[in-house]
Amino acid sequence: MFHPHPDGERDTGRRYIVACAVAAMLIVGMTGLAGRVAPLGASEIFTIRGVVVDTTAASSAEARIAALAGGQRAALKSLYLRLVVAEDVQFLPHDDEAVADLVAGFEIDEEKVSPTRYRAVMTISFNPQNVRLHLRSHRVRFAESVSDGMLVLPVLLDRGQALLWTEPNAWWDAWAGRPEDSSLLPIVIPLGDIADITAIQETRVLQTASEELRKFAARYDVGSLVVAIAQAPQLAPEVTPAEDTADALASLRDVVVSPMPVTLRHIGPGGEENVQVIIEPEPGEGLTAFLGRGVEVSLFEVRERWKLTNLLNFDQKNVLIAKVPLDGRLASWLDVYEQLRRLPVIVGVELAELSKAAAVVRLTHLGDLEQLSFALDREALELVIDEAGWVVQHRGEGTPLNETENTQ
Repeated sequence: MFHPHPDGERDTGRRYIVACAVAAMLIVGMTGLAGRVAPLGASEIFTIRGVVVDTTAASSAEARIAALAGGQRAALKSLYLRLVVAEDVQFLPHDDEAVADLVAGFEIDEEKVSPTRYRAVMTISFNPQNVRLHLRSHRVRFAESVSDGMLVLPVLLDRGQALLWTEPNAWWDAWAGRPEDSSLLPIVIPLGDIADITAIQETRVLQTASEELRKFAARYDVGSLVVAIAQAPQLAPEVTPAEDTADALASLRDVVVSPMPVTLRHIGPGGEENVQVIIEPEPGEGLTAFLGRGVEVSLFEVRERWKLTNLLNFDQKNVLIAKVPLDGRLASWLDVYEQLRRLPVIVGVELAELSKAAAVVRLTHLGDLEQLSFALDREALELVIDEAGWVVQHRGEGTPLNETENTQ
């Protein structure tokens, strides 16, 4: 059932920020289904699913009130982590007052009630316009465009050999088996079929040219790719025969005792970038848990960098005059107008001229032309230029404006 809401020093240490953000992702992941990350639809960007609450109080009624309030606060923080770079989240409120302003409503997906305890799984929906105004009022830049996705090639360096398609590959398994989450940047793992193995040869994966990797990413309909290269960590030494008991083997066999360097070779439309992270083992941490945490830390770095290139900068407003080709019907202009108004990067749409052949619009937008072009792509529109100037048209239409004019 959907419940409408009644009211409808900066640097604290990057290690702490990363740890908190990764912990939040792991908690949300516990409520999802294992498998590939699900792409977000436009209507889902401001919805947080799978929020687990568990509260004890003097009565079940009091526990329920406290749990639902706590769940909405937790969901707001998760929404911040989805839209805002992690280091800015600390400057945004997620108290009851903020919840009252921003939450549109919630649903209870599952619940269990006892005399003094309340447990539930919630879905919380936020008001998109209120959230945008809230972030702008705090002068916090945010990303809202959903990417087509990023392809990840998990490469494990073990005993001088680069493992990609060869099994077993525990690093691959950690990526493929990570819990489902909802992100602006969905992650795709290749199938590893004959076509993949032929396209990217394991023996030369570390030397594969950027252009080859871009073509490989295009096979999966994504615009960017990361080669995640992990050095296999050392495990605890084998126990001696005197210690060779079931308990000793169970406690030592898979315990990680060395750090794991991970190099993230990111190849996207803007070029190539290499980032390295070091995963430190926790005392007594098993291999599966360690690699899973390595995936989350690596993913955090990748997504934060993606956000930084897609942030809406409220201090950078630009104006673009563009023609919009039409098919002679007023409805075709109204359709494009609604598409433009839906984009958060566009803060103003002014009609300058209108004819059967085309509309001339004055677009006030945040950020640069690359960000505008990326946002238009999400609505199946594209920004091109011809001899007359800028044109906003439906993707793949070529230059229908010129064709229309030539036929008249």
